[in-house]
Amino acid sequence: MTHSRATAANLASVVVIDDTPDLRLLLRMVLELSDRYQVVGEAGDGAAGVEVVRQWQPAVVLLDLAMPVMDGLEALPLIRQVCPPAAVVVLSGFDADRMAEQAIERGALAYLQKGAHPDTIVETLDAVLNRRADLRPAPEAALTADEPMSEADRLRNAVATAAHELRTPATVLIGLARTLTRNRSSLDQRRIEEILDAIVRQTQVLDRVTADLLASSESGRAGVTAQAEVMDLAPALHAAALGVAELTDALVDCPTSLLVRADPARVQQMLTNLLSNALKYAAPPISLTATVAGHHAVIRVDDSGDGVPADFRPHLFEQYSRAAGSRAAGSGLGLYVVRVLAEAQGGQAWYEPRPGIGSSFNFTLPLG
Repeated sequence: MTHSRATAANLASVVVIDDTPDLRLLLRMVLELSDRYQVVGEAGDGAAGVEVVRQWQPAVVLLDLAMPVMDGLEALPLIRQVCPPAAVVVLSGFDADRMAEQAIERGALAYLQKGAHPDTIVETLDAVLNRRADLRPAPEAALTADEPMSEADRLRNAVATAAHELRTPATVLIGLARTLTRNRSSLDQRRIEEILDAIVRQTQVLDRVTADLLASSESGRAGVTAQAEVMDLAPALHAAALGVAELTDALVDCPTSLLVRADPARVQQMLTNLLSNALKYAAPPISLTATVAGHHAVIRVDDSGDGVPADFRPHLFEQYSRAAGSRAAGSGLGLYVVRVLAEAQGGQAWYEPRPGIGSSFNFTLPLG
């Protein structure tokens, strides 16, 4: 995504590259309301970001490290190649200090935690442009690859990843609310509507993550409950596709009046988890289809990504399970919750590779 307006002579131009649209919205508003910066271009992955930087030749690039298609570390040398004068500031999330160090080694001038206060964001860019400060992250102790994790380490890691999954929408919500409160009198109606729409979306993300944590907790105690009723599956599939950011063009294919016996809220949670998972770890096009097999409806979410490594497939639906080396943020609960909820409603969940094409995540529900 790019903005067509020219950069004012007294404003420093910025390109924002991050795979969360609402975070890009927050950064754009924070920077432009400072009256010192103008966001001239945006992108949702590293490959698209390189082209936006090539087009706009900005003074500053805000670059996320964990993105689909091409991550920040891969994009960074290409950005410096197409726009050598640009000051690159990396955006860091949970467990990203070592990635931030690598980004500094590859030419980034500073890094920002995604939860940084808006004033800190502006001050960091000021310091980078004026070369006034050493903004390298302090090194932190970490387990090396050959040090096995203890049970306590795994528990701490699980809690930390879940906390980060909550922190991302919370960061956007706090930042947007603060921006709206501090600048309401100077914001036009279009910007106010943008902020309110983003707040609704991030509240839905927060609700999904907390629902996953609750379902995970329930599964470890007395078991997950589901209030099954006869429901029409097609409207649920369309609602899920429209409810996930940037999936308005997802292909939805479901027979009309396909009735299943299931909990509508739980079905939405499962569909949202699978679609969000496809956006986070794979690539479009993404399709959502439903067919009938025997006494069950089979729901499939197909993507066009690289697929799941063979050695990780047996662990896909385990609690707090994440593939080694994964740079996308996540709690490791999404697929586990899909499996638990499918089984609670009389179905099952599984993964099918599509060699050379992508992945297929599936679950079944009893016919109504």
